[in-house]
Amino acid sequence: PPLIALLSSPHEEIQGQVAMVLQNLSKNVDNRYRMVEEGCLPPLIALLRSPDKRIQMQALGVLRNLSVSPVNKVRVVNEGGLPALVALLASRNESIVEHVAAAVRNLSCGVANRAKMAEGDGVRLIVALLSSTNDGVLEHAVAILRNVSASAAIAEKIALEGGVAQLIWLMGGSLVPAIRVHSAVTLRNLTAATTDNEVKVVQEGILRTLVPLLTSQDEALQDQATVILRNVSVNTGNDEKLMSEGILPVLVKNLKSPRRHVQEQASGALRNLAVNPQNKVQVVDSGALLPLIALLRSSEKRVQEQAAGAIRNLATDDNIKVKVAQEGALLPLSNLLRSSDEAIQEQAAGALRNLAVNPKLRDQIADEGAITALVELLKSNNLKVVKHATGALANLSMNVRNKSRIVQDGGLPRFIALLRSGDEQVQELAAVALRNLSVSADTEVKVVQEGGIPRLVEMLSANDEAAKEQALLALRNFSTSPDNAAKIIRERGLSPIVDCLRSGDDKINEHAIVVLRNMAVHAEMELSTTKEGGLPPLVSLLRSADERVQEQSIIALRSLSVNSSNEVTIVSDAGVPPLMELLLAPQEAIQLQAVSAVRTLTALPDNQLKMVAEGVLPLLIGLLRSANVQIQEHASGCLRNLASTQGLKQKILEADGLAPLIALTRSQSLSAQDSSLSAIFSLSFDSEALAKLVEFGGIPPIVQLLVSPIDEIQALAAGIARNLSVSTDIEAELVEAGGVAPLVTLLSTHNRPAQEHAVAAIKNLSSSAAHKVRLVQDGALKPLLSLLPHAEASLQEPAAVAIRNLSAHPKNKDRIVSDGGMPYIVALLRSPDKTLQEHGAVVVRNVSVNDQNEVRIVEDGALPPLVDLLRSSDAKLQELAAGAIRNLSVNANNKVVIVQEGALPPLISLLSSSDDKIQEQAAVALRNLSVNPQNKVQMVKEGCLPPVIACLSSLEQRVQEQATIIVRNLALEPGNEEAIVDSGVLPPLIALLRSPDKRIQMQALGVLRNLSVSPVNKVRVVNEGGLPALVALLASRNESIVEHVAAAVRNLSCGVANRAKMAEGDGVRLIVALLSSTNDGVLEHAVAILRNVSASAAIAEKIALEGGVAQLIWLMGGSLVPAIRVHSAVTLRNLTAATTDNEVKVVQEGILRTLVPLLTSQDEALQDQATVILRNVSVNTGNDEKLMSEGILPVLVKNLKSPRRHVQEQASGALRNLAVNPQNKV
Repeated sequence: PPLIALLSSPHEEIQGQVAMVLQNLSKNVDNRYRMVEEGCLPPLIALLRSPDKRIQMQALGVLRNLSVSPVNKVRVVNEGGLPALVALLASRNESIVEHVAAAVRNLSCGVANRAKMAEGDGVRLIVALLSSTNDGVLEHAVAILRNVSASAAIAEKIALEGGVAQLIWLMGGSLVPAIRVHSAVTLRNLTAATTDNEVKVVQEGILRTLVPLLTSQDEALQDQATVILRNVSVNTGNDEKLMSEGILPVLVKNLKSPRRHVQEQASGALRNLAVNPQNKVQVVDSGALLPLIALLRSSEKRVQEQAAGAIRNLATDDNIKVKVAQEGALLPLSNLLRSSDEAIQEQAAGALRNLAVNPKLRDQIADEGAITALVELLKSNNLKVVKHATGALANLSMNVRNKSRIVQDGGLPRFIALLRSGDEQVQELAAVALRNLSVSADTEVKVVQEGGIPRLVEMLSANDEAAKEQALLALRNFSTSPDNAAKIIRERGLSPIVDCLRSGDDKINEHAIVVLRNMAVHAEMELSTTKEGGLPPLVSLLRSADERVQEQSIIALRSLSVNSSNEVTIVSDAGVPPLMELLLAPQEAIQLQAVSAVRTLTALPDNQLKMVAEGVLPLLIGLLRSANVQIQEHASGCLRNLASTQGLKQKILEADGLAPLIALTRSQSLSAQDSSLSAIFSLSFDSEALAKLVEFGGIPPIVQLLVSPIDEIQALAAGIARNLSVSTDIEAELVEAGGVAPLVTLLSTHNRPAQEHAVAAIKNLSSSAAHKVRLVQDGALKPLLSLLPHAEASLQEPAAVAIRNLSAHPKNKDRIVSDGGMPYIVALLRSPDKTLQEHGAVVVRNVSVNDQNEVRIVEDGALPPLVDLLRSSDAKLQELAAGAIRNLSVNANNKVVIVQEGALPPLISLLSSSDDKIQEQAAVALRNLSVNPQNKVQMVKEGCLPPVIACLSSLEQRVQEQATIIVRNLALEPGNEEAIVDSGVLPPLIALLRSPDKRIQMQALGVLRNLSVSPVNKVRVVNEGGLPALVALLASRNESIVEHVAAAVRNLSCGVANRAKMAEGDGVRLIVALLSSTNDGVLEHAVAILRNVSASAAIAEKIALEGGVAQLIWLMGGSLVPAIRVHSAVTLRNLTAATTDNEVKVVQEGILRTLVPLLTSQDEALQDQATVILRNVSVNTGNDEKLMSEGILPVLVKNLKSPRRHVQEQASGALRNLAVNPQNKV
């Protein structure tokens, strides 16, 4: 006491000495408690505030020693020592700070003191010491933090004050082992304190420091590192960084560590990481599974717990479940169920619960003896253990073998007891197990005997929807038994079941409905359900969004409707409109009943539109794809009915009804085939349906059914093919699918409807050029011909059309005749039916185009009926008959036979038809006939000229052309020229010279050329005004026209009376212009015309004026055609004889050089003309000089000696003329 009193001395020296004494005394353990008891703490604490650092140091030394004692730790704090000590932590004196830190470290060991240390700046100042370079200070600081961080609040404060980064560095970087361990423990505490700290330490980069420490040789440090890792692995936000830092290999290595603590922490970390689904596979792939399974057999319970927990989490992955079993985990897990440790029981039961989700593992788990242990765990007082055991057994009970095992091991009473558990999830799982077990009849009885039904009924009133659902599922199984159904009623279960119908939960609704459905099967239940108000909610549930609820409602109502009273109630409760919705029921039996009813209703046309408006169509189409054949039959029957109504076809297509109908054409059910084909047949009259039929691959099955042994199916397939063949866009698809051959076969079938469709289809296909040859190649011709005599128009008419179409192709024309088709065709020509006559006539017209058929057709008797058809009142028949005779008349032999058969009068008569086409065909036929010399005379006798000449004025150019050809041909007959002109041919013929059609001009010119040969006609042509029209055509650019014109004009120029008219207008100029032609024919006619007209002096003068001299001189000497040279020479002779000017002009144009050689030409005609020309030009003395200079005298002298008198005469005459000039005499 005296010493303690001196601590309060006013003399600092005394205080220091006393403090020193007390420091020494406090080193003794026994003295520490007594010193405090004697009251040393208050004055010592006061000295902490002394201005003398030595006194502070001595006081701190005493307090540091005293605070080692557990009792004193509390008393120092209670005496107010902590604030004074904490304040000194901010001292700049390192020794003081170290002593203070040591004292505070001692005090921090007292749990009661830790909260006070967090007050004020204590934590901040301690965290600040972590930056000290003094290892002593550092060690005390981290030791303090280690102690106080056991408090979650202080741990959070340490993190907030920025201690994490320093602690991480010290844990990894300090050279003092104690500092590293204290830092690690502090970090362990921080990570265990708050979720934020779990994340923060990772963000501060702890992992790079931590990973190497997990395998450190310093066991204390390794222990702390493994716990830290386990702590941070709890937070899934750290998963990505943990995995990226390569933590898995280290953890797997630690699983194999000989140290239990390391094993436990590694297992715990993996357990945490395995919570994340993304990590599970990586954990297994890292090789963790085998060592985890091995640790299940560890002697350390906590290791077992963590290993089982890790496997439990991994086993939620379906693939990993199998691997866990394959690697042998089932037995050790099953053994752990028998552990006395509830934590281990929980993890093992949880793991097996997850594994039992896989059906393939359930029996294996049971084989390892897990069921007995799990049933035993149902008695546990630990709710978690019970929950997992119940869940595991519920899963295991889904396998048949396990049901009896669970019952044998006493599971039933336990499950029933658990239905009254205070935990709703346990109730639910127990109900699931009972539901699974109740599938067995024996088990079902035992559940009832054990009192399970009353408890299940009680659960229907539970607030927990999941438990209610499982209770209903169990009752659903039990209610299939009449006895159990009655027991449910006796237990007042009906009312809560009906109440469940009003639940907002679809699954509860569904199960409640099924219970009622099961119960309604028994007669006494029907009215009971109604009395309990079951029908209205059932009807309401027909419109549930849940299809299963709908299905079960339908089935229940169907069962209840057996009672007539209930049937009325169902209708009154608006049950009829939902009838359409019954089609959605996935239950095939209900679908069958519903679709059967709908089929009956759709048979009534009045119902169809209404039912489609109600939305029945998509449902029916959906049922076409049903796996139930009967449903398919009824659904296709419904579509068959609906497709018969025009307004609904489009709706069926829009609802995609065609594709499933096509699919049913391949059905094994003949009824489904028939109904679907019938529906498709009705739809196939629509072009859009045909396009979709192709798009959905409908043609191949239709083609296959063309050979069906069932007549009705065959006929429907043929009908669809018939409709397909109508579309030009689709017919090729039918042909490519092989449709032609079976259709051809059906042409000869006994099945009349199929035959009619087939011949109609062939008719349609034959209209396409692409198929005409194919049809004949596939044998269609003969059966089609055989149908032509058929009494039924439905067969005869399309066959005739088909033959008609086929005959249009060049390759088929000969086949029709060579295959003996003409007698059939001739018979058509004689038919009383004009349509058939027309078809026959078209065929004859078409096949007669081939030369080799012309004679055969006539031989087969086609001419008489064709001639008769020329007299038909039907214009089309007249045209076709005339066209056929036109073709036949090409053959030389037929030309005579046709006339002999009396064809001329009707053909001539048809020239007066008002129908241009008839006129043309008749005209062409007569044109062909007019080639024959005998026919030329006969045609004129039969009076053909007037109508033919009338046709020259037709507005139809083709008729004009043919008429001109006829006249041209007839004009070749010597006796006809004048008769033709007498018939008035010239005016229309001359008019045709102005036709815009060059061919008509050519033909008209040909006629005029022929006619103008007659001397009488020459004058008449000119008098009728033909010359100007002809002359005008001399300017044509068409060389053939010019040649014909020139020929005609040449003929006309032979008439002396015509020559003067030829000189009128541009005639001479145009003829002279022809002298430049390169066409020898044109040239010959031109010079011949000039030869004729130049006999007129006036015209001769005009020829010269138009520049004809030079061309004539050249042609006389240069042409290779003798006639041209002679005509040119004669013309020049006429020109030189006409005028004096011409005598000089020809010489000026250089005639002498051409003329002199010709004077001695071997061509006597040319020599004769040359000598006359020379004699003529020699008359004019103005030519003497040139004549003499050209050396004409020797030639003349030579000609004087010619044996030919004409030559002698002309030479003498020329010399006579030359001798007039005195200069020439000598």
